[in-house]
Amino acid sequence: MTHGSFRARFRGVQTMIAINSVPVHNADEFEEWLRSLVVPAMKDQRPDLDGQWRVLRATEADRALEQFADMLRGDQDAWFFTPVALDRA
Repeated sequence: MTHGSFRARFRGVQTMIAINSVPVHNADEFEEWLRSLVVPAMKDQRPDLDGQWRVLRATEADRALEQFADMLRGDQDAWFFTPVALDRA
């Protein structure tokens, strides 16, 4: 998986966009991981950020990779999470 990101400001609110390139054969598993692990961790650790992020999944993939775009509103420091042990997830 590759990862790239950039930041932009829209009307005074900082928005970070991270692009995750996921192997096509792992794309469904990656989406499920977001839903089952990342979303609950966010709600547990940072309920104040609920509704401040979106994940977009490409409707078409190239032969090997599928793109996911994470759009995060707010300062990048707001998006720091404490690592969660997998046995707690």
